[in-house]
Amino acid sequence: MKADDIVRQLFSVVPKITGMFSDEYQITSLVRSGSTVTATTSANHLMSTGDYVNIVNALTPVTISSLTREIQITSIIRDGQIATVTTDGNHNLPDGTNLSIAGALQPEYNITTDINVISKNTFTT
Repeated sequence: MKADDIVRQLFSVVPKITGMFSDEYQITSLVRSGSTVTATTSANHLMSTGDYVNIVNALTPVTISSLTREIQITSIIRDGQIATVTTDGNHNLPDGTNLSIAGALQPEYNITTDINVISKNTFTT
């Protein structure tokens, strides 16, 4: 295990054990763009570039609409008006995500819609 890994693990555990090594700030919004998440606080946070941050209890951690990435779909099965989509691996999408499906041979599957997450590799539209 690398020293960086040990430090990261300590940073994640120590604030849960004691408040001596952390301050709390109210976050008013979180927006993700690519691999960068921008947090807006309600007051001056007094942090510097490179400070370690642990965000907890975020109900909707990022705005997925600003995130563009491809997820490999292995199958789409329709039962009436509901389509069940199976992905090749963990899709990491929260329930209610609005996404676009494109490139399906059946044109009715190429849609933009909100999803209902069933499992780590399955959701319905």
